[in-house]
Amino acid sequence: MTPILILSAIIFFITSSVGCLILTLSAKKMEEKLLRPGIIIHFLFGVLVMIFFILNDTIEKFNLIFFCSGILLSGIIIRKNYHLLLKIYFGLFLTLILFFIYSPSLLAYFITGNYNKVKSPQTINLKENYYLAEQQSMLGLSNDFTTYKIYKKNGVYKKTILRDIDFGGQVDSINLIKFTDDTLIIKGFFNKRDTTLFKKPGIFKKGDVRVLKNK
Repeated sequence: MTPILILSAIIFFITSSVGCLILTLSAKKMEEKLLRPGIIIHFLFGVLVMIFFILNDTIEKFNLIFFCSGILLSGIIIRKNYHLLLKIYFGLFLTLILFFIYSPSLLAYFITGNYNKVKSPQTINLKENYYLAEQQSMLGLSNDFTTYKIYKKNGVYKKTILRDIDFGGQVDSINLIKFTDDTLIIKGFFNKRDTTLFKKPGIFKKGDVRVLKNK
């Protein structure tokens, strides 16, 4: 996905969510017959999305219109006198708001039909429950701009303790030289080069990570 498409998907989703709120608040004043064209258009695009899914193809605009129209109509459909199954169907679109809060970029991939193109971040265990993980850009920038973060995992919870670690690219492997409360030295290897990063004192506090050596 291109950065423009990701931004467009997020903007359309936010606009649809705002429209959903406005329609929900004006539900009492709006007649049900005025909503019928929107509902019909939504289901027509739903049929198109299913057809292209069966054909193993994706028309991003169709997917975007389908999901955005669903979120747009969801609030007012729930408040109007429609069949329970229709209310449940459109109510499911409201869960996309929670998806957006969790990860706007993943939502953009999902509502454009590009969920199969989502790349899992590179993660390397440093020691015990400390991990070095790739910081994924919302706009999907090139690997030339790959940066990393260190987080501590406690069960399902992750606490980030250091961000914006830059090896100069995406590493193939790393060698943890020292990791204490006040010193961090990591050697990262990629493209037949190696970069040694050094940070002290207080690695868990705000500060720059300095490059010792770059071959």
